[in-house]
Amino acid sequence: APRPDYEAEMNAVALPLAYGTMVLSQTYGSTIVGLFHGPAAKTAAEVPPDDVAPGTPLLELCDGYASHHFDAISNSFHAAGMTAALVSVLVCLLGSRLSTSQRVASLLWWAPQWYLPAWIGHFVLQKDVPAVFTYGLTPKSYFTGEFCSTMWVYTGRVFEQKASLVTSSPVAPVLNFALAVSLFVILAALTPAGGLWQKALAGPAAESKSAVAKTFNSAAVAAAAAVAAIAACIA
Repeated sequence: APRPDYEAEMNAVALPLAYGTMVLSQTYGSTIVGLFHGPAAKTAAEVPPDDVAPGTPLLELCDGYASHHFDAISNSFHAAGMTAALVSVLVCLLGSRLSTSQRVASLLWWAPQWYLPAWIGHFVLQKDVPAVFTYGLTPKSYFTGEFCSTMWVYTGRVFEQKASLVTSSPVAPVLNFALAVSLFVILAALTPAGGLWQKALAGPAAESKSAVAKTFNSAAVAAAAAVAAIAACIA
């Protein structure tokens, strides 16, 4: 007998949790930093940066955005999450094998995927709150800042060699890139949003679904091994 498919129930639970986490992060960002790193870090995180303030000219804002992303491992989280978010949008637009509700769910995963992995990097590794919490205070600055973030990732600056809180030396760009790819594969294989990608690829046939699921699971195992190997290289 085919395995029960709980995709709709998973998305019904996971999407509200993801958006609730985003709201809590925006509301209590500096407090979250303090929980990980202590009162001094909380106090420092409460000071909004001037170089990404609303109204900052585009080039200055892009430079300020880049300067606020100084941890290599955190930057890999940014690249993986933002790319996963774009894939979810494409699945919504092109996933003809999905139902309307599934395509809507895929679109709704855009924001949690775009932001939450990046915010984990900020809170845990950079000891600060994301720049979007500052430039995102007005619609114009929000879209300008998101343009900067997109260009920063997809021109490759995200993989520049930088230090990290959890490494003893700067992380080489090739390792940053490999880590981002590995994290992306894990998101594809093990998250509800990734489950929608798999359905879009597989179609309705049970055999096809099984083959796609096995492929994604094998990729996740390989990605986890890659993450462990990268961690050993950069420790």
